[in-house]
Amino acid sequence: MYSIDTSGLPDLWQSPAYTGAAKTALDGFVDGLRDGTYPAFTLALDDADLAPLRTLADKIATRYSHVVFAGMGGSALGGRLLADFAGAGSFHTPQLHFLDNDDPVTIARLYGHLPLSETLMVAVSKSGSTAETLLAALTWIEELHHEGLSVRDHLMLLTEEGTNAMRSLAAVYDLTTLPHDPKVGGRFSVLSNVGLLPALLAGVDVLSLRHGARNVLKEFMSNPQTSLPAQTAFAAVKAAEFGMASEVLMPYSDRLARLGPWFAQLWAESLGKQGKGTTPIAALGATDQHSVLQLFADGPDDKLYTFILTDCAGTGPRIDPLLAEKANVPHLAGITAGDLIRAQGEGTIASLRGFGRPVRVIDTPPLDEAVLGALLMHFMLTTVCAASLWGINPFDQPAVEDGKRRALAILKENAA
Repeated sequence: MYSIDTSGLPDLWQSPAYTGAAKTALDGFVDGLRDGTYPAFTLALDDADLAPLRTLADKIATRYSHVVFAGMGGSALGGRLLADFAGAGSFHTPQLHFLDNDDPVTIARLYGHLPLSETLMVAVSKSGSTAETLLAALTWIEELHHEGLSVRDHLMLLTEEGTNAMRSLAAVYDLTTLPHDPKVGGRFSVLSNVGLLPALLAGVDVLSLRHGARNVLKEFMSNPQTSLPAQTAFAAVKAAEFGMASEVLMPYSDRLARLGPWFAQLWAESLGKQGKGTTPIAALGATDQHSVLQLFADGPDDKLYTFILTDCAGTGPRIDPLLAEKANVPHLAGITAGDLIRAQGEGTIASLRGFGRPVRVIDTPPLDEAVLGALLMHFMLTTVCAASLWGINPFDQPAVEDGKRRALAILKENAA
């Protein structure tokens, strides 16, 4: 599904050694995969949940012209990545909107432009108590009341079972509520209903997506220490030992533009603990050649670079040789958009290597859902492998919870 060229890395970074505590942690993770402890990953091994989810998506698409997904972090990033991959823009029906910040202007603009009678909000929160998501849901209810519309018909929830604020709302308004698996953390939820409901509405082939992820997971479970995710993680950890404090991910495809932000949360929130981790930087080729490439090539040598190139040569609009001649650019005669962006990626990689920067390249076949699923699973597994090497738990986020508690205390103080 993909290959990784690590020839641009020092040899010392390319010989994975999972020993001692790291081996114990990695072996324990693989055992957990086998016994169902980590459903965020093993969802890829079973497709039984897809049929009812597809039925629900079809009903939503038939009834509504707009769907708003309200959620923070992993409750939005995965679904948005999948929707953008499918090209679900303003001409797609239903039109998808992602409300992933509590900026008052953004919320007011969105509510002001939506035809409420044709709109469904899906509020997503694993805990059911995320303040930003509750703000979206509660203010949405007020908008519906103002228009005399049924809350039950225009609000759906996705949250854990048990007692929480969103479950309380569900009881009051008899809302359709989808279950959020308590063992699936938000940043690892892209292959669950959190990511797949917006994906289905956007027209993503979720079966192929799952199967691409499945192939990578099965290969990893067969040979965890020598797998591509394990090799990728080892290089990142060794790079950090040599002063590479940042991890740049730069795909050369607009369809993968949101892979960077998704990866940034996955990597930072999973690994930034106890003084460990590296800072993820999301970039996009060829766009960011015209913004940050100068720094990458000639600034501080403190970054590990991962490029993603796709097999896109010969695709897209082609420059008419006669027009190229008129513009006095004969070297562009007959080339396609795919030819150009591929050459730009290869040229940038060669340039950075020439400047002595550590570069690795993920090369994929023509992009489709199976390839995307493989990439998603690759980065999820890479993150867990890096955690085993650093000796940290990739599935919690204690510092984030501290910030939430402080924000709540401020709100309570202001209300007093």
